[in-house]
Amino acid sequence: SGEGDDRTGFMIIERHEMELGERIDPDYQVEHLYMVRHIERLDREIEFPDVVAMLLEYHRKLLKKPKGISGHKFVIEVNGVGYPYASLLRKSTGPGYVLPVTVTGSADDKAYSEDGQPRMPRMAGLDLFRVMLQLQRTMVTEGCRGASLLKDEMQRFVFNGRRPEAKAGSHDDLVMTAALIVWAGVKMIPPQARAERVH
Repeated sequence: SGEGDDRTGFMIIERHEMELGERIDPDYQVEHLYMVRHIERLDREIEFPDVVAMLLEYHRKLLKKPKGISGHKFVIEVNGVGYPYASLLRKSTGPGYVLPVTVTGSADDKAYSEDGQPRMPRMAGLDLFRVMLQLQRTMVTEGCRGASLLKDEMQRFVFNGRRPEAKAGSHDDLVMTAALIVWAGVKMIPPQARAERVH
């Protein structure tokens, strides 16, 4: 969620499972492929209730279990203004659908704080996203709405000597949204039998 001059990024990403080996095999493991289906930078003027209503509409549709989708979660950054979104959405959807994640400036790669709260260290999350792109384990689908916006942001990302960030005057909301979802999918959401859609 954005605040100040930042913008709010919204994405729909499907996580597909690849089973390696037989389930009875000691070397059996599950790998994931992340398919980006929808990319959007929400208008700065959009009102809080309208955003929540939009998310609840997606929730109602996904409860009907579209073909190939076994479940869904809303991954929400709860730094700053993100917390009330996560809180209201959790009350509206019930338990199990909202995953609130705090983005930190820590230099570690721990997915949970000492008291068990979900977190994403910024550097570690961006590095995981980069690796998943390089391995083609995260891909943008053909015809994906907003794909050019994400590509533009990625091309404008620079390392300023301390951390990777958008160039002055550019946005980083979509890159951070994608990194957050992939981080949650890899580090926090257990394997499922079929695809799981995360936002």
